[in-house]
Amino acid sequence: MISTLVGAAARDGEKQIEQNVIRRRERDVLGRMLIPFARNLASWRSTAEAWSDPQLARELQGPFDGDGPTLDRPAGNLA
Repeated sequence: MISTLVGAAARDGEKQIEQNVIRRRERDVLGRMLIPFARNLASWRSTAEAWSDPQLARELQGPFDGDGPTLDRPAGNLA
C-alpha cells in the first residue's frame, strides 16, 4: 500500500513538473508574439495623443526654421 502511494505521489509530481514546463514554454512563445504588438501599440498611442491635440498637431506640421546648422565636411581620407 505504501509503495502504491509513493508511486502515485511520484507520478503526480512528474505530471506537475511536465505541466509547469509546458506552461513556461507557452508563456515564452506568447511573450515573443506579444512584444512586437506591445511596441506597436505604444507607438500608435503616442501618435494618437499627438494628433488628438489640435495645437500640438499644428506645431508638429511645421513650418520649421531652416534645415539646422551647417556642418563642415570631414577632413582627411575617410576610405
